[in-house]
Amino acid sequence: SGSAVYGELTSEDYALKDGDEVVSIGYVIESYGIIVNQTLLEQAGYTVDDIQSFEDLKAVAEDITARKDELGFSAFTSAGLDSSSDWRFKTHLANLPIYFEYLDRGITYTDAIEGTYLDNYRAIWDLYINNSTADPALLTSMTANDSVNEFTSGQAVFYQNGSWEYANVVGEGKLAAEDVTMIPIYFGVGDEANQGLCTGCENYWCVNKNASEEDIQATLDFMYWCVTDETALQAITGGEGAMPSGETGMGFAIPFKQAPESSNPFVALDAEMTAAGKTPVSWNFTTIPSEEWKNMVGCRSERRELGRRGLRLRGRLGQRVRPGQRLISHLTRKRKHRLSGAAGGDPAAPFFSTNAARAGRAPDRGAACPDGVNSHKGG
Repeated sequence: SGSAVYGELTSEDYALKDGDEVVSIGYVIESYGIIVNQTLLEQAGYTVDDIQSFEDLKAVAEDITARKDELGFSAFTSAGLDSSSDWRFKTHLANLPIYFEYLDRGITYTDAIEGTYLDNYRAIWDLYINNSTADPALLTSMTANDSVNEFTSGQAVFYQNGSWEYANVVGEGKLAAEDVTMIPIYFGVGDEANQGLCTGCENYWCVNKNASEEDIQATLDFMYWCVTDETALQAITGGEGAMPSGETGMGFAIPFKQAPESSNPFVALDAEMTAAGKTPVSWNFTTIPSEEWKNMVGCRSERRELGRRGLRLRGRLGQRVRPGQRLISHLTRKRKHRLSGAAGGDPAAPFFSTNAARAGRAPDRGAACPDGVNSHKGG
């Protein structure tokens, strides 16, 4: 907490703590929701102004499905449960019932959660899979690439994803910037007209305290350079041509004092919505019990679809069950924050890493990182 890079944070809220000890700092602020092809939506007779609640979204999606042969497109992209895609549902979508219960009950950890909004989870999941480009029977094999290709080729109006996906949906051979926008994941809870995007931080920089003092200081110096040097900041936050090589920059919004505004329109949209009085849905990934819990959610999604096709399985994803049998069975464990890659880790581990574990998104294995530095950005 006494490091120079920590002093550059715009708010202490972007630090993860174990008690009073700072164990990692967030370096990217992101938003997710439902990305919309506005052009297709208008062809169906609607605009985003017609969608201000879950019931509105449901009505529009089901109308598009009823006319999909006439329109030539579906409401939603495939909700693939392949590991490249399932994080969108077993982590990002699963954040919403947790968030709303935390809000209602004034709690901040999942040990005490009761599953109040699992019916809402089920409802939007059912909306996704019953109004999509793919037969639900195929979901276990559908990938993230399938979803983005369906969206960019004009096969679907709605695509749940985040601000990091902008460059994958807009550009040459894809959609035009004016075609796309993002709306909240309406959940049927609270003041939906004033609900914002899901906005927060899931990627963290950590330093292994068991590394040598020389390596620790070198790492902290490198982090500080990343958030204060003009070239580094441009590469991290910029768009087209922002890299020194002339390649496209990362387009991140970062929580540091010297950061310029992000060039990402989805990031700007989140700022506009917040300025207009809409309330962002916070990210609560760091309180999800474990990867095992998220995998359980994914498996129950698959089994729920099998149940639809004749097995009639009970107690599946989002289905209300009796106390003691609730979906979130792992929440009885007395664990508030399990941090990955933080202080006290393996002395042989790289001394600097970023933690996207709570997001459940697969890291970019193709990224080359110098001198033992791990900088994973899921996508």
